[in-house]
Amino acid sequence: MNLRRAWDKHADEWIRWARTEGHDHAFWRLNLPHFLDLLPKPRRLTLDIGCGEGRMGRILAQHGHLVFGLDGSPALALAAMTHEDRVEVIAGDAARLPLRDEVCDLAIAMVSLQDVDDLGSAMREAWRVLEPGGRFCFSVVHPVNSAGGFRGDGKDSPFVVSGSYWGSRPYTEVIVREGITMTFNSLHHTLEGYMRPLEETGFLVEAIREPIPDDDLIRDVPKMARWRRVPMFLQVRALKP
Repeated sequence: MNLRRAWDKHADEWIRWARTEGHDHAFWRLNLPHFLDLLPKPRRLTLDIGCGEGRMGRILAQHGHLVFGLDGSPALALAAMTHEDRVEVIAGDAARLPLRDEVCDLAIAMVSLQDVDDLGSAMREAWRVLEPGGRFCFSVVHPVNSAGGFRGDGKDSPFVVSGSYWGSRPYTEVIVREGITMTFNSLHHTLEGYMRPLEETGFLVEAIREPIPDDDLIRDVPKMARWRRVPMFLQVRALKP
């Protein structure tokens, strides 16, 4: 599977999904608040790897970051560039970043690394463009989440791993919610599958988080109660010494 091509094909779906107000509650009310708490304060330059239609870059800019975004999908990079609150964005490959060495102090990947064909090269490139003392912060679909799925919508619905947790493999998930369809094309990796490239590259892991839905989110979106039993996202902050 060519993930860059797949995401470009479904770019219009993602733009609608991401930009419909109140729709992506897992991002806005679960993943994002915890991820922002993980980030260091803005300094020199923040690189947004897999920036999509640009929402994370816009949020970071509002928090004082100077942001440069990159996405493998030309259609999504264009959408990010043409948004009214735009940041600087280019289309490019996370595994071959078109940037010089040690150009930034922070690199982020907000739920995008599972959509990269060559994860190891992407992590090595993040290392290359970071200055010493810089940090790489990312959130991904949790390996437990991508290994299986719930059988039903109730809070007690069983979570089933129908194949195997081990190994890396492509998967496609089509979600229809409130009249909006989104096709996710990604790679499942184990926890070791994410950690080993960090280890081999030389990053030192400083923090790991597995966000849990709070009471307010469950009150407003009862189906999110299931995600108190199984983690939806994995978040990591790593240091380039």
